[in-house]
Amino acid sequence: MGQETLKGTLTLWVGSKGQIAFYRQTAQSNQIFTDEIEPLYGDINESVLIIGENKIIGYQ
Repeated sequence: MGQETLKGTLTLWVGSKGQIAFYRQTAQSNQIFTDEIEPLYGDINESVLIIGENKIIGYQ
């Protein structure tokens, strides 16, 4: 992922408005949605970027 793309992705979730939006979406989430597709995760053949706590925590 290029630096511009990464910056654009992170910009959505930083700052007071971004953090409010992030927590609003988190509150609306439901484990059942990820449970339905979890068996398919092994079929993903693309790089995956995992972002958490305002930092990148994994990149494959």
